[in-house]
This record gives sequence, C-alpha cells and structure tokens, in this order.
Amino acid sequence: MNTKEKIRIGYAGSNTYNQLTDGSRFCNRVTDSAGNHSQRGFLGGALYNENWEPSDGFCFKDFSVADLTTAPDGKLESTMAALAPALDWKPRILLLQLNPHLDSQPETYAQLMLQVVSAIQQQLPECSVYVVSPLPAGTPKCGPVVERSCEMAASFNKALKEAVEKAVDKKLSYIDLLVALDEASWRVLLSGSDANLGSYQWKLAQGLLFGFFEDAEQLIYPDKAPSNPGTLVAVSPKSSTEGLPPSCDPDQGLIRDLPEGWWKTQLDTGARIGKDCQLIFVGDSITHWWTNQSHIDDTYTAAGKNAFHKFFGAYENTSLNLGQASDTTADVLFRIREGALGPEPGTFNPKMISILIGTNNIGNPNIQKQFGGPDNSRQLAQGIVQVILEVKRYCPEAKIVVTGILPTRIPYDLTRSKLEYTNYLVSQQAEKLGFNYLDMGVHMTNPDGSTIPEFYNKAEWDAARLHLCEASYELWASQLAKFLD
Repeated sequence: MNTKEKIRIGYAGSNTYNQLTDGSRFCNRVTDSAGNHSQRGFLGGALYNENWEPSDGFCFKDFSVADLTTAPDGKLESTMAALAPALDWKPRILLLQLNPHLDSQPETYAQLMLQVVSAIQQQLPECSVYVVSPLPAGTPKCGPVVERSCEMAASFNKALKEAVEKAVDKKLSYIDLLVALDEASWRVLLSGSDANLGSYQWKLAQGLLFGFFEDAEQLIYPDKAPSNPGTLVAVSPKSSTEGLPPSCDPDQGLIRDLPEGWWKTQLDTGARIGKDCQLIFVGDSITHWWTNQSHIDDTYTAAGKNAFHKFFGAYENTSLNLGQASDTTADVLFRIREGALGPEPGTFNPKMISILIGTNNIGNPNIQKQFGGPDNSRQLAQGIVQVILEVKRYCPEAKIVVTGILPTRIPYDLTRSKLEYTNYLVSQQAEKLGFNYLDMGVHMTNPDGSTIPEFYNKAEWDAARLHLCEASYELWASQLAKFLD
C-alpha cells in the first residue's frame, strides 16, 4: 500500500496542545532499533502494531506549532496559512485545537473556529474534523494565553462546544478535554511540578482517544458497522445468527470440544451442585486458573487456588468455575446455549456471578483468519454485554460483577488501546443494565498506564503480559469479595 492510499490522521494544535503531545502518552516520538522515528504514543499506538508498521494502512502526523492560536486580527487567512502543512497532507481525520488569542472573547473565538473548520472542509470535503477544547495555560511556555485561568478556559470551552453542537455537521465533532481533569490537576500538569504527571497525561490520552476512536475504527474496518453495545441480540438455539458480529454469534466461537472431557466435567459439576450453587465464574483462561490446572499446558498451575480458598473458602463446595482457556465471547454464548448455566433459566440461583471475557477476541489470530478480521471495540463491547444479558436471563437474581478486560502489554500497543476503549463502553452500560463493573486496571498499572510486573506470570513478561500470578489473583479476589458483603 503506497502512502497516498493510507488513511491519515493529523493533529494540528497550538503550543499548549504541543506541550501535551510532546513526550507524553498522546504522540511521543520513539526510535526503533534501526534508527527509524515514529510518532507513536498512546493515540498512535491505537493505530499501529508492535512491529513499527502502520496497521491497516494507517499513518498519522503531529502538526502542532508553537504559539499557534486563532488570528490576533480575527482574520481567517493567517490561521489557514499556519494550518497549510496539515491540510496539504490531506488527512482523513483532523484533530484541531487552537487556543484563543489573548485579546479574544469567547463568542468571537467560537465563531472564528467555525470559520476555520468551514474553510478546512471546503478544501478537504472528505475530512472529519474533531475540534478539541481550548486548554488551560499556567506557565509561559504554554503559549500566549499565559494569564488565562482555568475558569477562563472553561468559558471559552463552553462557547466553542455550543457553537460546534449547533453546527449540525456529520463530519464535525467536539472533544471536551477539560472534563478529563479537575482544576487542581490541570494546574499541576501545566506547571510540571508533580511526580504524577504521567497519571494526568494518561487521563488526557484516554479522553482524546475515546473522543474519536469509534470513527477511526470504522476506517480500519469499513465493513463492520457501528453497533450499540447495549443492544439485546437473540442467541437462543432457534434464533438466526446471520449478520451478527463474531463476538455476539455463538456459532462463530473458536473452541468447541476440549480434551479429556473437560466440557462434560463442567456440566456434571453444575448438575451435582444444582440449587446449592452460590458462586459462578465465567470467562477464559484467566478465570479457568482460579481453581483448575491447565488442560492445555502443564506449566500453568491453578495460580488463584490459594486466593480462592482465602476469600471464598466458605463456597468451595458450592461454586462453579466455567472458565475455559482460549474462550471468546462467542464461545461463552455457545456454552450457555449448550447448558453451561443449566438446561433452562432458574437452574442456578447463585449469590454472585463473576464475568471476565474479551481478551481472546482482541488477540486471537484465528479470528483474523476465519472471520476476516476481529470485531472493532464497539462490537466487542456488544459481545461482552450480550454475555451479561444471557447470564442475567439464566440467573436473574444474582449479583453480577463484570471485571474489565485486564491491561496487557505497553499502554500504547494496539491491543491495549482497543481494550481500554472496549472497557469504557462496557462500563457505561453498568447502571442501565444492572451489573457491577470492576476496574482492575487501576490496581495493575502505574500512573502512566504501564503494567506492573509483579502482577503477571513471569514466563510471559517479555511477551503477552496476559496471565496472572498468585499476587494478582489475591488482589482480584479481595475486590470481588467486597460484592459479597
């Protein structure tokens, strides 16, 4: 694929924006072993793979310029001239952030920004423009808005946001980054005087990523239409699954029969416990190894066994572990349909059901081979929600705790960025659908989003950073146990 065919995402911003991107999780400059430079960072990593090559034809570039603001004379020409390098590059998506000039007023600033957007769209009619909120400034190196307080930044933000929303343009969106941090955090971040700057940058990176990631994924997977992650999808044995994404289709799972009758053993265990069942664990290998040896690789032990005994000892004879190594959301739906939660709703009446699923949807190469590419984040979120809805249908009285997909790899890896957005979408459904969302990522990562080695299987540390050690199972158990009180 030549450069002209690549899908391009550009950033055009003022000095404040440049300070946040330069060396941060937004778009930091990285050099590989061969000496090649890549603007990668958190946002860039969402669109790049681990081999330093653009994934699916993506490329991106940061056009932030020091002291770039709206024109001091209110004229469009000078602003457009400053943006010319970004527009000449012909991006498909443009993130645009211009701080107001020192003498600007909120309303005039908002109107000038809309004029800039209109001029951009006349020149690039296929470009989707994401206007990013003006940011507070607290130090001289943050640009010409030196004396503006966070309160003043909020007033400019409000005026611009309202103007963009009234524009009613399908290719124009607004990303409000002021909500990512409170006023005190903004001041600390801009002063550069705190040891937790990485934590603030991580929150900003998530805010910016989540602001446009859905549209970016649509460019990666043009045939995978956006879907509502809270949509109820029929998956009963007599229902047609035609047209469903792989994450929601029980007929498109990857694992069917496991060696040594493992699947039959689970069904027999469930039948034996019956109405006395108090705890049910649903998931993939991470759930499997709460209490079970690996039936695939003997190097993995039941790493969670001691933690399970410590926190759930009273339920050891009344718990059902339905975890299966390599399972996707589709596999879980298949097992439920085939009797994992009993032949009919109401077979079990547990106190709590733990669900952790989705990692294999993201990282399993067989999905790429069999189904023409993995689901995008919204479709994976829909698959997780579908699992939740099916579990609720079979066990309507149970307290359901959904643990977000656990953090893997480095923060700006493609897989990691995708799971972060998926978790965000699932968490937004918790109140509406009546389940409890547990975010273990905050416990298993450093403030800058990097994973903590002590929580992962040492044999995998240089690779997947996926499976857990005893310490992380104990941490997870302590958090789950709170929902039983």
